[in-house]
Amino acid sequence: MRITLILLLTLLSCACIANDGSYKMSGNQLIPITNDDISILKEVLTIKRTGNDLQVTVDYTFYNHGPAEDVIVGFEAYSPEGDVTLVPAKGQHPYMHDFNVMMNNRQLSYQVAYVSDSNYLHNNTIRSRSLRDIQKEAADGDPGFFYVYHFKAPFKKGENRITHIYTYELNSFVMHYWNFDYVLTAANRWKDGIIKDFTLILDMGDYESFQVPRSFFTDNNEWQLSGKGRLSSGYNDEAEDVKNTLQADIHTGRLIFRKQDFHPTANLHVYSPRYLEHRNFRPGGSLPLNLRMEEYEYFEHPGKDAALILRNYPFARKGYVFKNPQLKAYYEKQAWYIPDPAYTGKRSTLSPEELKWLDYFEAKASTH
Repeated sequence: MRITLILLLTLLSCACIANDGSYKMSGNQLIPITNDDISILKEVLTIKRTGNDLQVTVDYTFYNHGPAEDVIVGFEAYSPEGDVTLVPAKGQHPYMHDFNVMMNNRQLSYQVAYVSDSNYLHNNTIRSRSLRDIQKEAADGDPGFFYVYHFKAPFKKGENRITHIYTYELNSFVMHYWNFDYVLTAANRWKDGIIKDFTLILDMGDYESFQVPRSFFTDNNEWQLSGKGRLSSGYNDEAEDVKNTLQADIHTGRLIFRKQDFHPTANLHVYSPRYLEHRNFRPGGSLPLNLRMEEYEYFEHPGKDAALILRNYPFARKGYVFKNPQLKAYYEKQAWYIPDPAYTGKRSTLSPEELKWLDYFEAKASTH
């Protein structure tokens, strides 16, 4: 277990350094620290992005095969890496907040421990380092510790329900608008190492493009889209010559993965590729669905045709059916474009940010 944890931390650190950014935290599963006779009947894991934050809601149904027992349950949160705040915030992880646990309709209290490796349980007690020691270590820039949020869970015999909610800040990298990791394999530490009925819901917001490299799943068809958008196979950052990632272009809605008798052998990684071709954009190039409206000024000197295409980008995302042959031909080639004959394309349908984009490129087009 200790070797596995060290390897995971090393991989996360390497990813952070290689991409010029910061690793803040990974999502994780609850784990049993003092019991090996409780299995997971059902888990619904919902991950919702709001701005730079992720809200994680995990609804577990456990089955206690033994007698009623108070069990120490833990949540491991790794220390940040890179250009980040390393020192704990009021004794807790600096990038996680609103940690909440409900069990069988009862609110549970929790404690936070600071540990250096996974061998932190001694005589059924979690042995924590002192806050003063780890504050000094973090201030020196070398946090050789991680956090264990833990609580005493009164499991009755048979079925028990735990709802776990927390929010943490997304990681930041030069090549991505956002990205995050979620440790799924920790669920294997419950009895039998499987989740009888597993559902994963990704709600990344409207007009988002993101990728999910194949790791715990083998076929993109295992995912379903509830809403409006397109799913396809794409190239990921690590293997640009192989289409081994799920490409999701979501206008509205959520991405859903379901699996029976789920035994995760790898973890979840999701990222939104950043568009970097503003200065080089030409009418023959492509545009992603997830362009940020505030990036309009990055397109410094578009030609007349490019300015016309960019001016109409907010309308294209909403499905406007263009009558202009040039615009019609261009946007019908974009993989994410979904025509909506009912959409009128009026200025009143645009947000303040979209209106700034529109006015900027109208001015650019008029100068030619």
